[in-house]
Order: sequence, then structure tokens, then C-alpha cells
Amino acid sequence: MESSVPTDYSGQYGYNPQPNQGGYNPQGGYPPHGGSPYPGGYPPSVGGPQTPPGPPVRPQKATIVGLIFIILALYSIVMAVAMTIMASSLLGSLGGGISVILWVCIAPFILLYILAGYGILQGKHWGWVLGVVFGLLGILGGISSLAQGNYYSVISLLLSIIVVYLLFQDEVKEWCGE
Repeated sequence: MESSVPTDYSGQYGYNPQPNQGGYNPQGGYPPHGGSPYPGGYPPSVGGPQTPPGPPVRPQKATIVGLIFIILALYSIVMAVAMTIMASSLLGSLGGGISVILWVCIAPFILLYILAGYGILQGKHWGWVLGVVFGLLGILGGISSLAQGNYYSVISLLLSIIVVYLLFQDEVKEWCGE
């Protein structure tokens, strides 16, 4: 008994005379489960094997600036505690009121120093902005203190200049989205 289905498809549109191309095998259907429809396996991706990008690496300069701000916050806490103890011991009950005023004035700056350091370490734009503001204020304060004859402020002036310089480095600006 002869089949009425033609076995020669060469005259039909879309006929591909090469066997096992495009996933269809005319002799046996599709390749077995898990197999590749392409001879030799799946073709490589364009440009070679792609590896997923790793987490971004924080620039060393950003780490330095972030840690400077966190250290300044810790230093401010130590100084505020020392001033509180001094005020209480020298002025008695009046020193307690002065201590409260001191902490109310210093605590927001301590929190902002910590936020600036954290923001820069995390690569946040707002951390970079806080760092620039505090750095510029530190430069102005250092110049003002020097003008008044306080030569110990040279250290804070130099530290502020270093912070602003590092914050404006390309890799730190890029890290913080600037």
C-alpha cells in the first residue's frame, strides 16, 4: 500500500534540505529532552561567555573619606562627654544646664557626620553632598580660626582640605552618583 503523502519536499516553500537544523529532525522529530537542536550544542553568545557583573567595588578614596567622617563623629562624642564632665565639675548644678545645651547643639552635627560617612561609604549622592558641605564649612572654620591666632586649627583645616579634595576625585564622584 502506497502512501499518498509525498516524501520529497524540495519544491515547497521553506524546505531546508539540511537534516537536523532548527530543532526539527525529519527522521525522528525533536531532539531528546534536554538536548540541543543545534549540532555541537547551543551556539555561544555574542562576544563570548557572559559573566554576571559582581557587586561594585568602593573606591579606596571613598572609604577614606567615609571613615574620616565617622571618626570625626566619634571624636565629637568624646569631646562632648569631656566638656560635660568638666562643666559639671566646675560649675555644679549650673554645669548640668550647660551640658544639656551643649548636647542639644552638638548632637545634630554628630548625627550628620555619621550620615555623611555612611552615605559616602554606601555610594549615596546625599552623602557626597553632606560631605562637601561639611568639608567646605571646615575649611572656612579653619581659616577663621587661623585668622584669630589659633594655630592648632591647622590640623582640622588640612583635614577639611583633604576631604574636599578626595570628594571631588572622579572615582568618588562616580561612586556617589555625582
